Amino acid sequence: MTSQRARLSARWKRRWTIDAGEVTLLPVTRAVAQEVLDGGPITDTFEQGARHAMIDHAMDIAIQHADSGGAAVMPAVWFVVRNPDGRVVGDMGTHGPPDSEGCVEIGYSLAPSARGQGIGSAAVAALIERLATVPGIRAVTAVTGADNLASRRLLERLGFLLADFVPGANQVRYLLNLA
Repeated sequence: MTSQRARLSARWKRRWTIDAGEVTLLPVTRAVAQEVLDGGPITDTFEQGARHAMIDHAMDIAIQHADSGGAAVMPAVWFVVRNPDGRVVGDMGTHGPPDSEGCVEIGYSLAPSARGQGIGSAAVAALIERLATVPGIRAVTAVTGADNLASRRLLERLGFLLADFVPGANQVRYLLNLA
C-alpha cells in the first residue's frame, strides 16, 4: 500500500508541477506544509522575504485542503521556485474551490528580490493556464491593494479586468473569464 501511495503521490506532483520559464511552481503537499510550519529544513531554501507574514496561514490552508480531500482535484498552494538555484522566491494558490459559478480566487506573493523581473507575470500566467484545465473553473479573480500598482499592472497584462472595489478595504478585485 505504501508503494502505491508513493506512486500516486509522485504522479500527483508531476501533474501539478508547473513550468513557468525561470521558475517552477511546485505543489505544496501536506507533509511539506507541516515542515514549513515546524521550521524544518525546507525553510532554509526560502529567499529572504518569501516566508512572509501570511505563509503560515497558506500552509494551514494546504493542510486543510489535503485533509478534506480537495488536493485530489488540485493543490491549494504552490511554491514559486527559481530554477537556477532552487530557492523558494514566493508562493501562490487558490482561496478555495470554485464557487457555484465556476469562479476561483487566486493569491500570490513574491520575495522582494524576485520582483520586477517578470517572475510574477510568468508564474501567475502559468497557474491560470493550468487552472483553465480543471473542470468547472470558468473564471479567476484576484484581489490586490488599490495602491499596489505593480500587482495591478501584472493582472491587467494577463487580461484581468477591474471588477470592483472591495467594500471596507483599500483593495480592488480583478476578474478574468476563461471561456
